[in-house]
Amino acid sequence: MVHQGVDVMIFQNGQYRSAVASLETQEGCPINPGSSLQKTIYLVPVIESNKDRRGIALDGQLKHQDTNLASSTLLASADAKDAFGIVVSYSVKVKLYLGALGGEVSAELPFILMHPKPGTNTGKVMRIDSQVEVESFRQDTVDRPISPDAKMPIC
Repeated sequence: MVHQGVDVMIFQNGQYRSAVASLETQEGCPINPGSSLQKTIYLVPVIESNKDRRGIALDGQLKHQDTNLASSTLLASADAKDAFGIVVSYSVKVKLYLGALGGEVSAELPFILMHPKPGTNTGKVMRIDSQVEVESFRQDTVDRPISPDAKMPIC
């Protein structure tokens, strides 16, 4: 199940969680003792399956063609949530039923949902020269440790 979490920090904090995609399967079950099951499931949260639902955060207007589920809000730190605004996050939740004696195990993993700019090539994610800029930026911002005995930074 994919959940969309919306934190609204305007005057009073409000939190909303809505399932934007879900799938239940029993294929390959039950699993016999001593055996294992490995399965890959593709679950894509899209606006088409959520058009008639209320309380879903969107990028754009519902009647327009280029409307998507809202992109995740990228914060520099967790403390930045205190500002006024709307923070959108997504997570995928997996539940495993281990039988009557085993009970239930669940895991929740957050992920970032982003959409490309309209009209851009969606097959090409990053240009080679943009990676070089990121690496050189990181090299320029690394703080060098200073030795307590010396006044010059250690290289």
